[in-house]
Amino acid sequence: MHEADAKPRATLVVVGSINHDQIVGVAAIPAPGETVLAHVIGGGLGGKGLNQAIAATEAGAEVAFVGAVGADMPGQEIVGAMSRYGIDISSIERMPDETTGSAFVAVDEYGENVIFVTQGANGALSPDWVAAAVEAGIRDRGGALVLCQAETSAKVIEAAAMTCTSLGVRFVLNLAPFTPLTADVLRVADPLVVNRTEAEGVLAHLVGGAAVPIVTQADALVAATQLAGHSRSVVITTGADGAVIAEGDRIVELAAEKVDVVDATGAGDAYVGTLAAALVRGSSLVEAAGAGSRAAARAISRLGANSSHDVPANAG
Repeated sequence: MHEADAKPRATLVVVGSINHDQIVGVAAIPAPGETVLAHVIGGGLGGKGLNQAIAATEAGAEVAFVGAVGADMPGQEIVGAMSRYGIDISSIERMPDETTGSAFVAVDEYGENVIFVTQGANGALSPDWVAAAVEAGIRDRGGALVLCQAETSAKVIEAAAMTCTSLGVRFVLNLAPFTPLTADVLRVADPLVVNRTEAEGVLAHLVGGAAVPIVTQADALVAATQLAGHSRSVVITTGADGAVIAEGDRIVELAAEKVDVVDATGAGDAYVGTLAAALVRGSSLVEAAGAGSRAAARAISRLGANSSHDVPANAG
């Protein structure tokens, strides 16, 4: 076997956050200044980047991850779990002066949630290091698509996007949470994936002024048409209403899968990770969005952001 043949092959490079999650259940999401009793549900793997990477592996993609953890026990345990999931961890930086990112998730009895995130090592990633790691993922490990979210800095997202542009590789951007980015970065996204709130933020950033609420599916259709002029393609997820997809002059509405909601925490990440996995397998954007919708439906029917929200002893 030639040395080149022995290198691990990855079709999807995920650049993003790695967090240690703590999940509690509450009767209702507290109002400002209110104290509520909670019970511990669990904790473990989290971060939008890691959630989406796991969703992509579960959807059949080979994944290489670009990110960082701290020099602490949660980081060590999470990286070990990622490896057992089959994720290529060779481009995860261990930062001795940082803690691993963390998230505190409160889930009410209707499955709605609020999430508080501390960036830790995720916020300390160097754009130059990320650009080099993305290039290695593309050149050395066969990366055919790069996926980013917005729990890292805008400079890191820009570095990944521009590396994709220079190497001619597709760039998928889930702009969650909304972060102001340059027009050059948005223009590379294929697709830009946002929910209603994030779409409002992008449009307000592009045109200036206050955000125009996107409430109905008709509002989402208008927003997708507007955003289509700023990205190569656009997907606006609209919760129980489904999604709106824009590719050039083509606008498509997709209905959502109907399920009982247990916990909405992982729905968006399941959607995006599965969508990206479908794209690298050669699916059309509409087909990939449909696969994402089915994965999101499965995610909201169970508890936690991943199929096992505890750090697994053996995920493989």
